Amino acid sequence: RWTVLPVSGASLSIAPDWAEGRTEADFALTVRNEGNEAAAFTLSADDRSRLLAYEWGGERVSLGPGQAARVHLTVEAPRKLFGDADEIPFVVFATPDSGEAVAAEATFVRRPALPTWLPLLLATLVLGLL
Repeated sequence: RWTVLPVSGASLSIAPDWAEGRTEADFALTVRNEGNEAAAFTLSADDRSRLLAYEWGGERVSLGPGQAARVHLTVEAPRKLFGDADEIPFVVFATPDSGEAVAAEATFVRRPALPTWLPLLLATLVLGLL
């Protein structure tokens, strides 16, 4: 007589590991149930700067043993008018109903709406006209 004990486990990956845009970028998450019983995962994300908002293709994923699911994620940041591009790292979590969360890291590179040199050019033109 055999007794099979439940084994839980999960993995999470994100692609690409960095993306750039003026206000938003798209990422794809892959959540995999590596256990031998069904599991449900809640997805969440966090960034230290608290600049990003997250729009999910689904915040909850239910998977059978060995199954994987792909979830779309859009990260959004407030518009930046001038300056250099900002690298905003963030972490995505898949937390099972029972067990420990798994995490994956990525970076959103926020580009300014206008190039850094444009204000300098405008100021030079105004001074030249005076």
